[in-house]
Amino acid sequence: MKIAVNKLFLLFVLLLGVVNSLQCQQGQVIINGVCATNDVTVPTQAHTSYHGSQRITLQIAQTQGDPTSLDILITMTTVDNFFIVFGGTYINSDAVLFQLSSDADNPVIVTAQDSFYQQVFPNLPVSDVSLGGTEDIILLGYLVNNTDPNNPTLLVKIRRKYNTQDQYDTLFQSNQLQLNRVLFGVPKKSKDPIQTWYTGSFFFVLNAATQPCQNNQIFNGNSCVQNDLNPIGDPYIAYNHANPFLFVSHQTTQDGNITFLVRCLTNGYFGIGWGSNLMSNMDMHIFNVNIDNPNFPIVVVDDSYSVGPGSPKYDTMIGGTYDITVLGYLVEQNQVTVKYVRKMVNQDVNNDFQFQYNQEIPFAYALSPSDAFSLTIVYHKYSIGWGTLVLQASDAQSCVAINKVFINNQCVDNDLSTTGLDLKVNYNTGLLNVQYGIVNDDTIQFLFTINNVGWFGFGFSQQTPDDTWKKDMTNVDIIIFDTITLQDGSNAIYIQDTFANKNIVPNLDSSIGGTEDYNLLGYSINKDKQQTQVKVSRKLNTGDKYDYQFQRNSKIGIIYAWMNTVDNVQFHGQNTGNGILNLYYNPKNCPTGQVLIENNCVTNDIKPLSSYAQDNFLNVQFDLSEEGSVTFMIVVQNTGWFGLGFGQSMDNVDMIISENDSGVVTLSDNYSQKTSTPSSDVNLGGQNNLNLLGYELTDKQLTFKFSRKLDTGDKYDYVLQKDQSLNIVYAWGSDGQMTYHHQNVALAKFPLQQGYKGTITGVPLNDTYKQFHFWSNFVLWGFVVDVAFVIARFFKTGRFYKEIHGAMMGIIVVFTAFVEIWMITKKDILFNDQLDTRDQMTRAHAVMGFIFLIFFILEAIGGSFLNYLLSFKNTGDATSLKIKSFHKYFGYLLYVIGKINVFLGVRMVENDAQQTACISGYTIFILLRLILEYLYRRQPKIFAKILFLSTTEDESTDTVSSTNSLITVKEGYQNLVDMINSNKTTQDIIESYPNINYVIYKDNIYTIDKISHPGGKFIFNSVRGRDISRFMNGSYGLENTNMPSHTHSLYATQLLKQNQIGVLTQPNILSESSGNHHIWRVSKEKYLSKSTALFYFESLNRIKIQNAQKGMEWMGRHYTLSDLTNEKSTRIYTNCICFTPYNILLMQKMKENYSQLIQTPQSTIDSTLPPDSDVLPLVIKRYESPTGLSQYIHDETSNQGQSLEMLVEGPQGRGLELSSKSSGLHLFVAGGTGILPYYDFLSYYCKYMMFKAIQKKHGDQVAKFFDIANDNFARFISQDFKIKVIAAFNSSDDDCGAIQLLEFMKQVELDNNLNLFDAVLSVKGYLSRNITMDNQHFTQDYFEKHLGNLIVKRAYVCGPPGLNKNAPEALQRIGVSLEQIMVV
Repeated sequence: MKIAVNKLFLLFVLLLGVVNSLQCQQGQVIINGVCATNDVTVPTQAHTSYHGSQRITLQIAQTQGDPTSLDILITMTTVDNFFIVFGGTYINSDAVLFQLSSDADNPVIVTAQDSFYQQVFPNLPVSDVSLGGTEDIILLGYLVNNTDPNNPTLLVKIRRKYNTQDQYDTLFQSNQLQLNRVLFGVPKKSKDPIQTWYTGSFFFVLNAATQPCQNNQIFNGNSCVQNDLNPIGDPYIAYNHANPFLFVSHQTTQDGNITFLVRCLTNGYFGIGWGSNLMSNMDMHIFNVNIDNPNFPIVVVDDSYSVGPGSPKYDTMIGGTYDITVLGYLVEQNQVTVKYVRKMVNQDVNNDFQFQYNQEIPFAYALSPSDAFSLTIVYHKYSIGWGTLVLQASDAQSCVAINKVFINNQCVDNDLSTTGLDLKVNYNTGLLNVQYGIVNDDTIQFLFTINNVGWFGFGFSQQTPDDTWKKDMTNVDIIIFDTITLQDGSNAIYIQDTFANKNIVPNLDSSIGGTEDYNLLGYSINKDKQQTQVKVSRKLNTGDKYDYQFQRNSKIGIIYAWMNTVDNVQFHGQNTGNGILNLYYNPKNCPTGQVLIENNCVTNDIKPLSSYAQDNFLNVQFDLSEEGSVTFMIVVQNTGWFGLGFGQSMDNVDMIISENDSGVVTLSDNYSQKTSTPSSDVNLGGQNNLNLLGYELTDKQLTFKFSRKLDTGDKYDYVLQKDQSLNIVYAWGSDGQMTYHHQNVALAKFPLQQGYKGTITGVPLNDTYKQFHFWSNFVLWGFVVDVAFVIARFFKTGRFYKEIHGAMMGIIVVFTAFVEIWMITKKDILFNDQLDTRDQMTRAHAVMGFIFLIFFILEAIGGSFLNYLLSFKNTGDATSLKIKSFHKYFGYLLYVIGKINVFLGVRMVENDAQQTACISGYTIFILLRLILEYLYRRQPKIFAKILFLSTTEDESTDTVSSTNSLITVKEGYQNLVDMINSNKTTQDIIESYPNINYVIYKDNIYTIDKISHPGGKFIFNSVRGRDISRFMNGSYGLENTNMPSHTHSLYATQLLKQNQIGVLTQPNILSESSGNHHIWRVSKEKYLSKSTALFYFESLNRIKIQNAQKGMEWMGRHYTLSDLTNEKSTRIYTNCICFTPYNILLMQKMKENYSQLIQTPQSTIDSTLPPDSDVLPLVIKRYESPTGLSQYIHDETSNQGQSLEMLVEGPQGRGLELSSKSSGLHLFVAGGTGILPYYDFLSYYCKYMMFKAIQKKHGDQVAKFFDIANDNFARFISQDFKIKVIAAFNSSDDDCGAIQLLEFMKQVELDNNLNLFDAVLSVKGYLSRNITMDNQHFTQDYFEKHLGNLIVKRAYVCGPPGLNKNAPEALQRIGVSLEQIMVV
């Protein structure tokens, strides 16, 4: 009974533990069911990271303070279960299994189990304990980072003893060098059980920092051995590959061993695979480099096998054996040399390549693309290559010495004879010449001559070389000729019979179930002339499905490629070509009086006929028979191809085509369905109804004679009628084979009447569609599109510019689409092989026009959507900006492409006068467009006049003051201007004048109701009533958008002037206005922080600064600064009168006086005030920029005593809009130097607080005695006016003294319970006794926390762009209206 109760209690405890999961403290995780300290620190002295397939990293070191233990930190690039295996195989190996779980309070709980791999992969390892062993893995901690969902990481740290004395654990050596192999597995989703794990392998080396081997010894993975890098027996057997360079030499011995000496330029791993299939069923030797100890590098040679793309597997992992012995290695900067030995033939036949003498051995290689030494085997990307070694015995005879060539591992006679080859039948491109002929009726021979020494490939496409032929590597029988180096230094040709089913490296026929069917007969390699000749033969029909089966009298599509690399088949790049090979069979040379027709020598019948029609170019002779047939003989002044059609156009016409191949004339019966390359009647389902009777070729003339029936009964043949007018269309070209005829086409007619002897009557070509296509596109894209662009570019401030631009572009799109579609359907030039036969200019024009039309339609659709966003959506988000930017620059790109295509179209005009006139007009129009662009950028006033945009006279200066204005107040706006110049806030003004949109720029007031902003109307709505100086000069982008800052053009400024309605008046801060670009001398006074300094500006015109200003209206006004050369950017800075020497001293004395008066009502302060100051103080933070004004000012005044002259305008703007009528809580939000616009106000308010404190304690008389500057606070500050400051600084050294001022104000507030001031600070590394500290971001929660139920009457925000955007949004979310917020 007691036992049962205990079991129930235990079950209850377990269930309770499930329901109530552990809640660990910070810095703890659950380990073995309890909360424990989480240790994921990098093990001490773990100076090497071991990577596996970029999914796992191990950092390993001896446990600090415990020489018997080992710490391992594992980093996984996935958050899932995984395991690691210490060993080179999954069978009978030590493993650790890591499993992940979770509960209500812990999203990830990791367990580590000491395991043993007992069964075949993919079974999981089982625990050591279940096998009778012990649990020897200590889990120290783990950490999951899911901040980036695309790159999650899992860190796990474990500890174990070097020697656990458990038979199921690997024995790690703590006092000697040890090489360890590691396997790992990470789950993945797959239906195949074998593929449900990502697997990989790598090495790590323990105690690599020790020096266990003596000088000139290496560690071969097991022990120290003598480092043998002596040259081996066949020093000329080498494989060379430029960039990167790989050198391979070998030596064989009588005991059946083969020794390799390899050298590779790499900083990481490299590997060599033996076999004919790239990365498929290859014996791989992988060389891994470890330099944990730079003085004792280690090279590990891995015997592996690759079954396909992916990481090769150790032979021992897949049932094989390790068969490599390392003899020596040398690791140098950017170079690794390794010497190793293995048996030529061994027992591991499933995984190792079996070498044989007199064998040509194809191989591949890959190397690390990284720049760091490691044992990492990462994806090699394009750092690969392949080639061929010839394994000759040491006593192999040199073929060159006995005037023979090396073929099939023996010296044979060199057959380069042309016997059996028809010298008239060949393919010649200048680079490549191919002669061929059929011998013994069943064998074909090829003699290739190519101007290249290296490798080249020649392929026969199994596709029909018609309109649909892709001319690529799809289903192509390819012969690869590789130039290799023999041991005597001579070169030989090695051929491979391959097949490509797509555009990738072709496979050997023998590797995919085919046979090797090409025989190498001879070759010559002339390095001086850079020319190679190769002769091969094969059966016409090999029976191999991967070989092209040759047929007599057929056309074959061919492709070829080449590179000038010896011993290496590198990627050919652009070195490719294609064409058509005519396999005509000429069994013998025809005797005199005979010609070859359909492979037979026949009597050549070219006797004249009785009837004819002729002109200077063409003579058509004919005879009509009573039996219903006709014989034609065509004599044409052309020696190339010629086509004759019966009809009035190229549409649906019976076409006879004569072609000339090396003097052999052929005739084909064709049908032209449209204005495209005609197709043969046979391919269309008809018949060949032409009978070629004879032909003759001279230097200038082609004659051919044929017969046919008048009515053949073939629907693709024209029915000829006696005694009727016969319309013909004919075209010609200079090439032997038919190509695009260009302008070589004509229409004619003559009577098909026996006995007719006369002329051919020419018929004009109907090219209306062509002229219509030309002139419509020339006008639209030569001129009209420029007008549309001019409207978008130069009239973008007009109210309806988008609508006009869009309408014009829409007309262009619709009309262009109509013209192009008509042209395409009329000419059908895009969907047939006519493009392939036209010249490059015609082809480029057609393709560019078609693609251009598609993209232009998409651009028009995008423009319509953009117009919708700009006109009806108040948005400036990132998506809108991207759409606008893409539309703009893609439009420019299409504009340029359109211009180029128009130019190509003009160049194709056959009328020279028309072409010259068009190009001249085109050029003049483009020049006018460029001149307009220059005037727009550099001479906006002239530009405005040219385009009739100017409505007012030019002002002599860029700013207009109240005394020299040509336009004081525009009619109808007097009341608005008066209200702006009063102490009313912008919110009050907008409420009074809701229908007028105005802005302020450089003390001028402008209406923008009649202007359209190209960025969208929401922009003008966002800046309503604001000073836009910062936006005009590019200091800031609009805060409530993602729009970047933009320096506006002179034209934009000129446009504003045309809409001026008044002038803003300024308080008398200066003794004289600085609005007319007065020059001020600048000197650096002192640094207020690391990058922010106080500068004193002294007027060269002796303008004075008023020390004592009354009230608050003047606070926050700014000045515009620019350099004398106008090479730097223009910037605005707020005045800081409180930093004049007098005001600094005054504040210091008033604080001292306050400390005295608050205790004793008496004062010793000097009440004598100088009325003005010689210097204007401005605080400027340095921002790094070559054209930046702040960097320029800092740099030019960096030397002590050095001064700088600047242009200064101001004061400007309406400042903080504070007045004696300002009441309620005013919130000031600042970030960094964003506190500076508030500085004059805060200094003034600090004095006010000291005044109120003294007034509260000692009465009005003593308080008035304190007010030595006669500020008359009671008059200028409302009784219920209060402020709260929320400010953030990077550090207490980056506040420009603001923290000290705020701390003093808070102390005055607390000491006297004034209820006038509060503050919240966010400063890294700073703590305040009095002010609330909160280092979080300024979010909605932040403001709710620190404002609570306080009602904010006005909020000011100033800081970096991010704060200016986010803080107003957060304030609006807690109930502060947009109208109550001023971004300063």
